[in-house]
Amino acid sequence: RAEGLAASASSRVMAAKSNVELSRDPTLAALLSLEAWRLSPTEEAGQAMYAAAASPWSQVITAEPVTSGAMSGDATRLVTADADGATIWDAAGAELASIVAPGVTSVAINRDGTRLVTVSDDGVAVWEGDGTKSVVLDVADVVTVAFSGDGTRIVTAGHNGTTVWDINGTKLR
Repeated sequence: RAEGLAASASSRVMAAKSNVELSRDPTLAALLSLEAWRLSPTEEAGQAMYAAAASPWSQVITAEPVTSGAMSGDATRLVTADADGATIWDAAGAELASIVAPGVTSVAINRDGTRLVTVSDDGVAVWEGDGTKSVVLDVADVVTVAFSGDGTRIVTAGHNGTTVWDINGTKLR
């Protein structure tokens, strides 16, 4: 319960930051609104996403239909996922790398945007920021993934429970 309340509070803070940035930097505002929604789908996050979608940024990133999205902790990169794979974008909306992985349903990106994790029809994989696959995790039935704050661990969660991995794919617990 405490984790849920913390996620909701973080989501509201991120949504407020999105609203502040909307007139100065619509692209950053859009990224912040997506991160707010990812943290917790609060009413404020939804409103921030609608406001950002109505701004000029909506013409910058054209990845659809998006099944998942995440923003790096330093707000310099965004990753979007769809049925064909994932795309890494910079804060200005320029495509940095494309990953081919069928049926991506969940993505996470580390704090500095140098690594990401995908959950797809092919399983769970760790990718470098340039789109190169570095590790495949030996796990099934994963629904969602996340990086630890320092980027050294990955958490997978799904129908078989929650597992913590190091960045090299070693199961820790």
